[in-house]
Amino acid sequence: MGNNIEIIPIKPSEVFCISDLDENDSFIVVCELDIDKNNHPVERTDFYGFKLVQEMRMKGLKNRVLFVSFLPERYFRKKVLNATIMTFYGHGFLQLPFTLNECKKVIEKINIPDNLSLYDVQRHACGLKEIIEEKLHILRPTLKDKLTLTELEKKACKSLIIEVYNSLSKEYNKAIGELNTVNDGNAAYDTVRSILYRVLPVDSDDKNNPDKKIADWKYWKVLWLDDKESDESPLKKELEHRGIKVVMASSYDKAMKIWEDDRIVNQEFCLILSDYRLKNEDNSREKQGYHFIKFIAEENIGIGLMAYSGLTRRFLMESFKHYGIQLDINSKIDFPQINVTQLNYLADQIIYSGDEHWMLRNNQPQSEEWELLRPNYFKYKNSPEYYTHQLEISRIVMEQVKIFIEFFESDYNGQEQIWNFLFK
Repeated sequence: MGNNIEIIPIKPSEVFCISDLDENDSFIVVCELDIDKNNHPVERTDFYGFKLVQEMRMKGLKNRVLFVSFLPERYFRKKVLNATIMTFYGHGFLQLPFTLNECKKVIEKINIPDNLSLYDVQRHACGLKEIIEEKLHILRPTLKDKLTLTELEKKACKSLIIEVYNSLSKEYNKAIGELNTVNDGNAAYDTVRSILYRVLPVDSDDKNNPDKKIADWKYWKVLWLDDKESDESPLKKELEHRGIKVVMASSYDKAMKIWEDDRIVNQEFCLILSDYRLKNEDNSREKQGYHFIKFIAEENIGIGLMAYSGLTRRFLMESFKHYGIQLDINSKIDFPQINVTQLNYLADQIIYSGDEHWMLRNNQPQSEEWELLRPNYFKYKNSPEYYTHQLEISRIVMEQVKIFIEFFESDYNGQEQIWNFLFK
């Protein structure tokens, strides 16, 4: 920002239409905007300014944002859930009235978000569920593994419930009463989380169309092979609540049919989640979950693989060593779906792996030469040695770069010698 500040007033509907927007440009956003991005009037008390910035971040905008309001910052911190975004990297707040010079100083102190901080704010401050999870994340260390809760810890639980319920204009007395029967920390955390999740709104379109669950920023699906799981499984519900479509299969043959149909039409599956052993009434099946995992791995198509079985993790790890397959391994013993914390961890793992493999499949070179290399590359990517190879390559490259830097900075090397430098 130079010595002169050019302030251009725009409407919310114009934010995503700016063709010459520079990353160094900053947004000054009034918290009490009374018109939304569709030019529809909204109540000032809805504080649409926060919702607009949430959408800006979800669209990938990294510009600095300064929120302004006649109300003090402490009001928003205590009363408005969406105001959580103010506490994240890339945002600031200034109470009206102020001078132009004061505005400039505050904006200059705001950092431009990088990719990591943008990802952070998207996942923790751009939705009611994400904001609640962030607040639970802060509460969790207070309660973790406490056998008996102190009055201070109980107060922290009640304060969080009151904060969320008040901000949504909901009655909280009955919810708080549920905590009176809970004494240990882990149970208190699960109870608070359950209470807070009840306030999450259900979109009217979702009521009429239960399958409409995929968020705008997700383009891939999970194929889950397990003879004991169903559409009512907590993990499936959690993933779909986060915007991931999960397709269930109860047998190897059904999974193969779903897989082949998708390959012909959409190729949307980016992660396979599979049980190890499948059973029917006579306790046997010719094709098992591990056969399906092996089949997918041998296809060399860059799909994320995860085993999720009731068997012990040690057995699963030893078993898959024989296949030479790189995959994530989780046991239902260690990560039961009835445990909220473990369920969240498992969902996080699945989404991270799915995102990674979606990027892998959709950011490939398109040349004819690549088509010849593709099978070998995916075979390498799916091998257990992949990460070992990557670390070794990184080590060699770093050594060579260090040598080049020393060579470049030497007083004894001229321009011609630098241009002729060869890496080993």
